[in-house]
Amino acid sequence: MTQHVYHTQHFGDKITVRAGWDYPMQQFFLVIEQDDPDPDDEFEGRIYSNLDDDQARGCRDFGYFEKKLDELAIKIPASMKDRVREDGAVNRTESCDTTHFDV
Repeated sequence: MTQHVYHTQHFGDKITVRAGWDYPMQQFFLVIEQDDPDPDDEFEGRIYSNLDDDQARGCRDFGYFEKKLDELAIKIPASMKDRVREDGAVNRTESCDTTHFDV
């Protein structure tokens, strides 16, 4: 599995965006979580996870997740999108990349 990590803010909350290519499942993934969630939050800070999205099962088009990011008003660097797409195109088995961004 490849994983690209981006740290940013969303409506004043620090969040982490994880995206990549899941080699064993042969699909892209996207997970967005608050870094410091409210302890009473029933979703434990999870803003979005492809595992909770029936439409995302078997997703081989990262454009689907780009639309999700747009719906949530979350921007990630174009270079991150490019690396995730490349991982899927070459069926990469392992990779980890972290980009930090301070707002």
